[in-house]
Amino acid sequence: MRRLLLAVVCVAPFVGSCQSEGARQGATHGAIYGAFGTAVSSVVWGRDDVLGDAARGAVVGATVGGVDGAVRENQRENAKAAQDAEAAKNARLAAENAELSQRNHQLELERRLTAEIGPDNTEAIRLLVNCDHQGAVLAARRSADASSEPFRQAGMWIEALAAYDRRDLSTAKMFYPRLAQAVPDVADAEAAETTVIELAGKLEDTRASFGLPRRCR
Repeated sequence: MRRLLLAVVCVAPFVGSCQSEGARQGATHGAIYGAFGTAVSSVVWGRDDVLGDAARGAVVGATVGGVDGAVRENQRENAKAAQDAEAAKNARLAAENAELSQRNHQLELERRLTAEIGPDNTEAIRLLVNCDHQGAVLAARRSADASSEPFRQAGMWIEALAAYDRRDLSTAKMFYPRLAQAVPDVADAEAAETTVIELAGKLEDTRASFGLPRRCR
């Protein structure tokens, strides 16, 4: 499917809306799944923090030191200009390095998440973060025929969560006994419902981290 990308020039009165759109594009095209991806994988595998450090963000910072020294007054402006240029260069390089580090972090998280729950469910998570419930369900259902039991379980959890998130509680309720039967660590339908509600909270937190509304409209 071809995607149409629009270039938007931000001017002062519309900076807020451009920032919001930038956050949405980041969620759409990025590979950050945050606490939500970790939570889904952890539920499937019955362990805490399956993805480990890859699911945690890293903060990359840089400082630019000043240059001390006495200069004569007629040299001060030139020295200041040179210092400002160097500081700007260092700041730009630091920002580029931070962006590269974040991209690598995103790719590593996506790789590990795909290994844990499968490519279809990883795509379903991305779609669900962006409130594409139908797309998320279709992607999750593709994992029903997977040879991996964790992949199949993840698909079922995501389907139940998609129904809950779009407030289709009757459909979500149909999944709870099925999950209790399919997942050994889930004692009963009530336990499955509790887990889905917890996952919904992680999903909303992930949306908020992108600057998106917590709940789909």
